[in-house]
Amino acid sequence: MSSIGSANLKFVKFLSRVECKQNSLILPFDFVEKYGRWIPKNLIINIGNAYEIAVQYHRGVRTLFGVSKVFEVFELKGGETLFFNFFSDSKLSLFIVGTKAVELNYALILDPLSNPSPRLGCFGRKFVIFLTCIEVVVDEIDPPLSFFEDLGFGRADDLRFSLNNGRNFQGSYMENGPKITGFERMCRMLGVRDLNCFHLMLFTYNGNHSFDVAVFDESLVEIIFPGDASCNGNDLSFVDMRLLMFYCNIDNFEIAKIYEVVGESSTPVGDVLKFEVVVQKFHMYDYCHVVDIGQKFKNVFKSWGKNVAITVYQGNRSWIIQIRKRRDLKRTSMHEGWQKFRDDLKLKVGDICVFTYIDDSTCEFEVEVCRK
Repeated sequence: MSSIGSANLKFVKFLSRVECKQNSLILPFDFVEKYGRWIPKNLIINIGNAYEIAVQYHRGVRTLFGVSKVFEVFELKGGETLFFNFFSDSKLSLFIVGTKAVELNYALILDPLSNPSPRLGCFGRKFVIFLTCIEVVVDEIDPPLSFFEDLGFGRADDLRFSLNNGRNFQGSYMENGPKITGFERMCRMLGVRDLNCFHLMLFTYNGNHSFDVAVFDESLVEIIFPGDASCNGNDLSFVDMRLLMFYCNIDNFEIAKIYEVVGESSTPVGDVLKFEVVVQKFHMYDYCHVVDIGQKFKNVFKSWGKNVAITVYQGNRSWIIQIRKRRDLKRTSMHEGWQKFRDDLKLKVGDICVFTYIDDSTCEFEVEVCRK
């Protein structure tokens, strides 16, 4: 890859109230780690094909400077989701999804008296589905009602979805709910049990009842699926799936069982049970109350019930953290108590918390923090 523009790379930024008052924006660590060397110093940000602004990128601090005008013009208050996409070597497109999970109407904000019609019949408009804090998603999702009301969809319209590798699958819009169905086909296509192994999904309307679907991992970078539209069948090849496992760092692929692909060991060295949490950017937000524990550490929590509390010690300090398992028992997460634990230890993005069990109790742990 000679330039970042040729890759059409996307990443996500959750906007906080504090960031809305600043003139800078820090880019996700994982995105910069992978692609930062291709980002030029001087950039043009195109917002929703309706507004442009010049900004500067400083590689050493992973930061865009000169963005306050965007926050001001589009009246951003915090809680919005920003989707960035490099489509040329010096241009960065930005689409803003509001707090109701639907893309902003840029023209209406820029000129409230113009009473603009939906952009090309809502062509190109987006909505987002967050997957980390909802029940297991296999075949259907609950989209924002306002989005489909604007489109004027009927009671049971057929839909077509396309992934970024060119593969397609069929679905339906059900007005009663409303709901979109057909994602079991996507699960089978990718070899996953459900969609909750991803962090969020971005839907872009292309007209004629068709959508592009982009999915993002926990580091908020788009997952580029291997394979292409010329491949036959609904399943990825073994080689493709190994690549997908590498790119996504996802543990619950059915293909792993079929081909006996062994991931990272869940048996601790020296028979010491422990698990690790790498602090991500979104773990630091005020509204982050859920931190997932990787499936590779299932030997630690397999004996726990669906709702338990663990006690964590460091020196003479201790914290109680609530642990919950989802209904299908496939994902275990830290809930109440995480924020106090995080703040007391002054954790930063990139820090690794290693939780090691004490004596024979699987509910009491000593924590060691490996600072970045």
